[in-house]
Amino acid sequence: MAKIQSYDSLRTYPIEYILSDATTLDIGDLVTISSGKVIALADNTKPTYIVVGAKANGKYPVAAITDDMILEDTSAIYGFSALGNNLYRK
Repeated sequence: MAKIQSYDSLRTYPIEYILSDATTLDIGDLVTISSGKVIALADNTKPTYIVVGAKANGKYPVAAITDDMILEDTSAIYGFSALGNNLYRK
């Protein structure tokens, strides 16, 4: 799991609601999109979104990972540096 620590800019990014068949994603999970749906990461996969809320009506609220997003690894399952463009699951 990860959490958004801050942004290295003054911009604010929107939350998107994307369909998912997954039922076990938690807030802070790093995910990607496949066939238009949010999916959990496989090993050595680069995440594109972070889950920011609970699933409702078949959709997860997610925030896109950006180059200026600074994340904190709260679970030690992700291997990443501080900036969003260098994220990978271990």
